[in-house]
Amino acid sequence: MDHNAPVVAVDRHLTPYRDALAAAGFVVVPADGSLRADVAAVVVDGMDDQLLGEASDTPSAPVINAAGRTAAEVVDAVRARLRRADDRP
Repeated sequence: MDHNAPVVAVDRHLTPYRDALAAAGFVVVPADGSLRADVAAVVVDGMDDQLLGEASDTPSAPVINAAGRTAAEVVDAVRARLRRADDRP
């Protein structure tokens, strides 16, 4: 495991997305009510995005909605969002 790889929290039941993100080099952790502070992005299925609204310790990570997207599209979306975050002053 690359300890410098971005951490992405993914809903537990989104197995193809978890697998694709891990294969792309991301550290994948479960998205639950107590997200880690080092989470760089969160992937939800659209139905579970309320999970983040209820968590008081939610990091300011971008939320990627996987609904209607392939696993490859979600990997690309995570990469794009993280690039935009890195470009901020």
